[in-house]
Amino acid sequence: MKNSGLNFKQKNYSTFSEKIARVANLFHLLGVDCKKNIDIILEQTCHILDGACSLYCRMDDNQKSLKLWAGYKIPKGFDEIFDVQDSFFRKTTIKDKNTPVIFSDLKNTPFFATDPIISKYNLKSCLGFPVTLKNKIIGLLCILDIKTRFFTTQEVHCIQTLAASLKLEEERLYIENERLDLQQKACEEKEKYLLFLEKKLKRSEKIKLISTVAGGVAHDLNNILSGLVSYPELLLIKLPPDSPFKEYISLIHDAGLKAADIVHDLLTLTRRGIPNQIIINLNKVICEYVKGSAHKRLEKNHPQIEFKINSAEDLLNISGSPSHILKVIMNLVINAAEAIKGKGTVTIETFNRYIDMNSNKYDTLLEGDYVVLRIMDDGDGIPKKDLNRIFEPFYTKKQMGRSGSGLGLFVVWNCVKDHMGYIEVNSKKNEFTVFELYFPATRKKADSDPNDFFIDNFKGSGQTVLVVDDSYEQRKITLDLLEMLGYTPSAVSSGKAAVAVLEKHPFDLILLDMEMAPGIDGLETYKRILKINPIQKAIIATGLSKNEKIKKTLMLGAGHYIKKPYTIEKLACTLKNELNS
Repeated sequence: MKNSGLNFKQKNYSTFSEKIARVANLFHLLGVDCKKNIDIILEQTCHILDGACSLYCRMDDNQKSLKLWAGYKIPKGFDEIFDVQDSFFRKTTIKDKNTPVIFSDLKNTPFFATDPIISKYNLKSCLGFPVTLKNKIIGLLCILDIKTRFFTTQEVHCIQTLAASLKLEEERLYIENERLDLQQKACEEKEKYLLFLEKKLKRSEKIKLISTVAGGVAHDLNNILSGLVSYPELLLIKLPPDSPFKEYISLIHDAGLKAADIVHDLLTLTRRGIPNQIIINLNKVICEYVKGSAHKRLEKNHPQIEFKINSAEDLLNISGSPSHILKVIMNLVINAAEAIKGKGTVTIETFNRYIDMNSNKYDTLLEGDYVVLRIMDDGDGIPKKDLNRIFEPFYTKKQMGRSGSGLGLFVVWNCVKDHMGYIEVNSKKNEFTVFELYFPATRKKADSDPNDFFIDNFKGSGQTVLVVDDSYEQRKITLDLLEMLGYTPSAVSSGKAAVAVLEKHPFDLILLDMEMAPGIDGLETYKRILKINPIQKAIIATGLSKNEKIKKTLMLGAGHYIKKPYTIEKLACTLKNELNS
């Protein structure tokens, strides 16, 4: 034992039966802690095989060197020099998973003079057996001694059995680590989901705040815009065809309609649900858009851009609002055109697609038939960092007030969601952007197209109409329009005044504003009117979207609701339909 550093002395289990009994007893000593069990196995290995010390050496991830994992009676400083790639342990261990490592006299091997572990600790003999996991060698269980000894077949069988028990502990440890990893991943996923919900809640609160402000602004703007939409339209009807003022008034009228569109976009912040859904064919809506003035202006402003239409001939129908879908197409095509600097192509495609798996980035895509609207451009693309925010209200890279309101894609998102649809966006910077909109398909036939509007077919014949509105400008505009349409109109500025007038004089129809201040609103006004005349016909006029007040008023008996600022066509049709209902 001179200079060996190994001075451990223990009972010698000389007979094979004693060694076997000790191995059998080992399994009674093991508990539930895998790492502690490994230490017990190493201790028993040293006792059973009567060695100076026992080691469990593990391979590194690259299978290039052995590291000391655990041991029993390891001499001081042994672990500091053990991690050596060229040690005899590394050179002799990983040969075959079923082949033991046997050195009866290390002094007579070429390792003795060069290996720092053998020479420093004067090791003379070694017996080891590879430990495997998932059919792969991961380490070596071995017994070292400072005396020359010839290991018997029984001792080799013993260390093989001990290595097998070590393998079982490694398998249990592996399974436990996998379970902990799964728990960790589950915790991380849960944390991510909670952060997602928190972010979604904050976004919802932000949109709610914006919606409150936008709703109020939109209501006031609609009353102001009525003069810019209705009066120019009235003048255009009354002016002779060759009037030099027609062009100027048309420009004013177009400006009013554009402003009304922006206000309508503001109202999408508060609107959910699509009124008046019908069965439509998406190809026809695209055709209507392409033939319209908005697209003609876009082509004029971007003469270097080619607009392509690729429509599937056998396209299925969808259920929805043509005007809302047209707005979606217009917003996406304008966005695509503005993303191109110079020459380029914007492509509008439609096709059918059956989805049989969930594969959507932004939402869950359910199984079923879909009509897909794809709009592509070869413009600047959308940076990756912006992709997750493009559908937020007022999030825009355009110059606010000039080329964008920041509501275009938010309008698209809301409209698609209201149609129970889905959106997929792919983009590569400076190469392309692709929007794919999925609308649930239907096998029903499309509704027939409405007849062209002829104002003479929708004029009244002297029926009395009471206009109830708190805005003087709105009352004045509506009275002029009603007179031009052949009705006998009157107007009051509040709900209480309307109730007082109806107590004395009956009216064929009431045109009722929903938001009036001060005093009672449209809903309360209509409730009081019904006490006077339970079958009173009424139309709701509002600058807001269809909210709970409007729904309650409609349930009470009001026939229709019309949004401000209304056009002559819309007003004439709504009046005629309600009076004839």
